[in-house]
Amino acid sequence: MHSRDGSILMAVLGLIRLTRPQNCLAASGFVFLGAFLNDISPSLRVVIASVVVTSILAGCNIYNDCADIDIDRINKPYRPLPRGVVSKQTAYYAAYILIAFGVITSLLLKFPFSVVALICSGLGISYSLHFKNTVLVEISLCLPCQLSQYYMAPCLRKMH
Repeated sequence: MHSRDGSILMAVLGLIRLTRPQNCLAASGFVFLGAFLNDISPSLRVVIASVVVTSILAGCNIYNDCADIDIDRINKPYRPLPRGVVSKQTAYYAAYILIAFGVITSLLLKFPFSVVALICSGLGISYSLHFKNTVLVEISLCLPCQLSQYYMAPCLRKMH
């Protein structure tokens, strides 16, 4: 029983590593920075937006690792999926749950923010499946940043 508990802990830690927590922390920080730069007071809306961005990014990061597992077996065998610490099926489930949680949570904000969340989720998955080795990679990575720049501040302002 002790070894099973240890393997569950290793799987949980592996899933956390797949989210690329340092990138998620940076994204969350940029939500707060964006709110500050747009004179939006810290509020529950800003916290919700941060949770949405972090959840979708974490899910897309896991999804990307699932899509790259064969490449990672050669180039990054130390990652949790190639090592077998986390199964590909478990990782896919975690990715879908995190992305769905982010999109559903975005509904607590204004509708345009939910649209942006859905678009960013689709682009994150599309990047992993189709755009990674094409010229469209720049569009799939830059468009969400541009969308959030134009839509985040108005979506976070108080509703009247």
